[in-house]
Amino acid sequence: MDGLTDRMTAYWQQVHIRGGLAEVRAALTGAHLADHVDFLKVAERVLPGKSILCIGVGLGGWVWELASLGCNVSALDVAPAAIAKVAGFADGYLPGDAMPAGRFDLALSHWVTPHMTEDALAAQFSQVIPALAKGGVFAVQYCEPLG
Repeated sequence: MDGLTDRMTAYWQQVHIRGGLAEVRAALTGAHLADHVDFLKVAERVLPGKSILCIGVGLGGWVWELASLGCNVSALDVAPAAIAKVAGFADGYLPGDAMPAGRFDLALSHWVTPHMTEDALAAQFSQVIPALAKGGVFAVQYCEPLG
C-alpha cells in the first residue's frame, strides 16, 4: 500500500473500532442516502431486491439504509473494522478480495476517490467492473486525490 491508502485505512479502522452501530445510526440523522443517489443520478436503480455494492462504508449509513429498503447489500472498504460493523446486514469485501462475477445491479462510490491514489482507483475498477451484472451500473463521483 502507499502512504495515502495506509493513512485512510488506519483512520477508518479507528473510527469503526471506537463507535458502535448504535452510535453510527444515531449520527445518520443528517446523512441521507437519497442525497447521494440523487447526486449520482441512480435513484431509480435503488429498489428492493436489487443487489447493490457500497464502496467506502464511511459510518455505515448507506449500507444500513439500503438494507432497510430491502436491497441486497454488499460493502467494499479498506478498513476491516468497517466491514465487520456492517456484517449483520451486508456482505463485506476488502480491496483485492474476489467478488462474484455478474452479481451487482449497482455499485455506488461517492466521496471515495479523493482518498485514493490513481493506482488504487484502477485496482478498484478492475475488481468492481467484473462483479457488475449485465446492465449493471458503476456510479462513481470522481475528483482528484486529496493527498
